Amino acid sequence: MADRWVPSPAGLVAVAGVGGLAALLGTVLWAREHARTGFGADARRRDPGVATSPEPRDGSRRATRAGAVTAAVAAGVFVAGVGGQDRRAGVLAQLASRSATISAELVVTDDPRPSARSAAGSVGGTRTILVPARIVRLATGRAVGAVSGARLSGPGATPAVPAPAAGGGSGAGQAGSRRPGGRSSPASGAAAADVTARLDVPVLVLALVGGDDRWSGLLPSTRVMATGRLGPPQPGDQIGAVLLVHGPPRQVRGPAWYQRLAGRLRADLRITASGLPQPARGLFPGLVDGDVSGLDPALRDDFRAAGLTHLTAVSGGNVMITIGAVLAALRRTRTGVRSRALWAAGTIVGFVVVARPSASVLRAAAMGLLGVVATGTGRGSSVLPALAGSVAVLLLARPDLALSAGFALSVLATAGIVIVAPGWRDRLARRLPGRLGRLAEGVAVAAAAQLACTPVIAWIGGGVSLVAIPANVAAEVAVAPVTVLGLVALAAGPVSGRLAGWVAWLAGWPCRWLVLVAQTAAHLPGATMGWPGGPAGALAAVAALPAGYGLLRRRWGRRACVALLAGLLTARSLASHKPATPIAEIFPAVQASDARRQ
Repeated sequence: MADRWVPSPAGLVAVAGVGGLAALLGTVLWAREHARTGFGADARRRDPGVATSPEPRDGSRRATRAGAVTAAVAAGVFVAGVGGQDRRAGVLAQLASRSATISAELVVTDDPRPSARSAAGSVGGTRTILVPARIVRLATGRAVGAVSGARLSGPGATPAVPAPAAGGGSGAGQAGSRRPGGRSSPASGAAAADVTARLDVPVLVLALVGGDDRWSGLLPSTRVMATGRLGPPQPGDQIGAVLLVHGPPRQVRGPAWYQRLAGRLRADLRITASGLPQPARGLFPGLVDGDVSGLDPALRDDFRAAGLTHLTAVSGGNVMITIGAVLAALRRTRTGVRSRALWAAGTIVGFVVVARPSASVLRAAAMGLLGVVATGTGRGSSVLPALAGSVAVLLLARPDLALSAGFALSVLATAGIVIVAPGWRDRLARRLPGRLGRLAEGVAVAAAAQLACTPVIAWIGGGVSLVAIPANVAAEVAVAPVTVLGLVALAAGPVSGRLAGWVAWLAGWPCRWLVLVAQTAAHLPGATMGWPGGPAGALAAVAALPAGYGLLRRRWGRRACVALLAGLLTARSLASHKPATPIAEIFPAVQASDARRQ
């Protein structure tokens, strides 16, 4: 299932209606309660003995908050859905529906990566490279040959959409009716003319490469020319089309200077990590700068089954650890508060460029920047308002994030940690004896984040991991060391490769621990429980969470849950014919024997 969902036009109308009604109802309830309590407060100040209206009831407050939340969710879905509808129409969508051959000018927006099948091993010497890009100009038909060796020119669009022809060639005959903005409607019963258009639409390039692979080395912001065949995207994808390309790209303009610098740092870190044994070699760059090009697909599956997917790439936690390390180092100097804030802001911006602006990184970076501004101006900062402000700013800048599963998971995990985890931590610390109380923080944070994300995980069809909470608690001790050591290796790579290698060797040990935790947890019987996907699965998870919480609050409920879980695990282990992976096979000491077995 796609990690995004785009509602239909009818669904958008329904969402707009629900959001408008919720906003109206919430405003009316808030105004009524505010009027009653406001008048009562004024009367009490004038004469304390005067009888006043009672305080607002809890039911009214809950209804007002529910209306505000519903209106906010509806507004986000509506704004993002409208943006998704724009990519379903226009000249590019019409060309994609006809599988037209075009010559396109593209701007690379993210690092190219091999497809899952190519990562497992190329077939016949051919690999598929996935290149996220934005198409800025295109030409079809006779214009393809005209621009094959040069950059497309002309700001406008000839508005006819070509009829499909064998080999994607030009269509001859009468042109269709013209419309502004590059959109067109072909004349009935006649072939359409050629098209040249200026656009700004995200696409996914599928480049089939052999020995001459010039696609994998492209950096974001690079502008290239390519000729290929268009195809429609999958339902839910936030792209305008898929472009299948067989030949190498023709570079029009190189990457920006900061992207070249970031590419150099990422390449140096890959070279530094090459001295580590697998699978830590592929995991280490992913933990530091999000480069998962060398990550073992089997290890990726283990992390997913163990509920540790957020560790296989850079997440918001890495941003917070980076900011904390920089501020801790600056506190030991005589740097002032405002100077520290500027250093922290520069670190956040640089980290986003190097690690690439994924949804969780953007969320954490926006929160960090708001906190830095509050600190630099001498004002207090609070996590929950910073989370709300960062979400609002990011959705205004990029409305498509409202329908991104990654962004939703990041926001929900942070909200669960901020709102729920403190209370659970205090209760658990009172119940745990002695030194075990130190585990309360990690258990509460992992449980709050996991439970808050469960509905979205169920929506995207990821199942429910029964080992996610203990696996995250066990992995927590290694995340901060490998992140800090990785940043040191990243900075030392251009200066001294030997120093970077020593730091990477140290960081390899916490990476091994993460591999051990992921593989052990993933191979436990009953590690993942199947769960229906889609909206029905998400609603079922939303209903199951409060029911399960209410059951666990009672002693007999906890005993029943423990007995049921033990019975399910026993039955699963007896029914499973595949034995769990021995722990000894995971340690580096037996890698030689593993290689011989393979």
